[in-house]
Amino acid sequence: MQTDPRHNPNLGRSMQHPDFWNEAVRRPWAKVLLRREQFWTDRKSAWLGQLETISRSNRAREVAIECLENCPADVKRLVMPVLRYKIVESMVLGLLEEAQETGVPFEDLIQREETIRELRAARHRLDDGGAEEAARMLHDLDALSARAGQMLEAQRKESRKKDRLFLPPETCRG
Repeated sequence: MQTDPRHNPNLGRSMQHPDFWNEAVRRPWAKVLLRREQFWTDRKSAWLGQLETISRSNRAREVAIECLENCPADVKRLVMPVLRYKIVESMVLGLLEEAQETGVPFEDLIQREETIRELRAARHRLDDGGAEEAARMLHDLDALSARAGQMLEAQRKESRKKDRLFLPPETCRG
């Protein structure tokens, strides 16, 4: 800002003066600064959202590991070596969410016959294929969930169409 009061109406004013910010915003560079400030505010909120997601995931992993520690030895031997793969982690976290939603203990859910069968199949595929197979399995799971999401959206649209009330044109005339 210049030191000439003809060009700088805020010269000598404190920041608490009612007109200080009105004058400051009128300056040509003010819009640039405000846009830049908004950009960094948006970035900060995105970073905080990512941090919250990561923290929530880390807490869920810790809880899952604690729950797995309480499982029988054969289940631990089946799951622990392949838990480093995201696909197995997502399976275990899904079981943890199901346990929290239904109130059924995690240990009972992971020992169900179909769960053990899925974990054995995943273990067999991962032991044979390694990281490449894990990436393929995760890709397949993502594609399956995307299709399921599309089907749910189509069902929602269909139900909204059924819920609409169609009146004959003569009832709409005044």
